[in-house]
Amino acid sequence: MAILGVGSELRGDDAAGVVVARRVSAAVRSPRVLVVDCGPVPENYTWRVRRFNPSHVILVDAVDAGMPPGSVGLYGEEEVEEVPFTSTHKSSLKLLSRYLRLSMGVKVALLGIQPASLELTDSLRLTAEVEVGVELAVRAIIEALAEAGLLHA
Repeated sequence: MAILGVGSELRGDDAAGVVVARRVSAAVRSPRVLVVDCGPVPENYTWRVRRFNPSHVILVDAVDAGMPPGSVGLYGEEEVEEVPFTSTHKSSLKLLSRYLRLSMGVKVALLGIQPASLELTDSLRLTAEVEVGVELAVRAIIEALAEAGLLHA
């Protein structure tokens, strides 16, 4: 399993994906799980995914799905490639998903967190609502990894 956190620390809640990746990485130490903070350019990390050779990839990003801020949604491969939501990385997520699926045969899903603000900032700042969504996403990922038996060597 590979988890790729996507987002920009200088765009408010857009950092949700990278914050999730950092927190999951700090909590999960398993050789069966790759967690990558991709920043705003996830396509630059495909070499790490290819080398790790997972069966599944979860992209984590802030996405505008028209839900209340901090809401978390899980989108399957088809939904990622159809891009039914707005993301500052929507083109790259669509291409990345297709590339990973076609070149490596992995299953791809997107864990999206509804942002409240994407305003430019001078440092990482999540709104309170998105911080709650981030914590929910982190707990859900860790629980799913445990249920799948991926937390032990």
